Amino acid sequence: TEYEPSRPNTVAPDPKPYVACIDVLEHIEPGLLHNVLKDLARVTVNRGYFTISCRKAAKILKDGRNAHLIVENHQWWKDVMSQYFTILEEEYEPSDMNFRIVVSPKELNFV
Repeated sequence: TEYEPSRPNTVAPDPKPYVACIDVLEHIEPGLLHNVLKDLARVTVNRGYFTISCRKAAKILKDGRNAHLIVENHQWWKDVMSQYFTILEEEYEPSDMNFRIVVSPKELNFV
């Protein structure tokens, strides 16, 4: 099930056994990141696979900001992701500055 909040007519998914989130999290407005991660934990039943870019994007938004709104190192991302997920596997590739992780959701109160 594809979910893209910026596209009309997409609906937030019900929980799924596996969730992939590839090159998305660095584009989230910083003030909304924890809301997004909490919802990713809600919809991830067994495992998640996430890739996160840790460098600036080549593209600039119309308002002048870099398209990667959150540019942090992989340790920062690991610390943030660990609040919502147990990290089962991780890899940081310095050549492309991408952090790749396999996770399982932690028990969180979604009320």
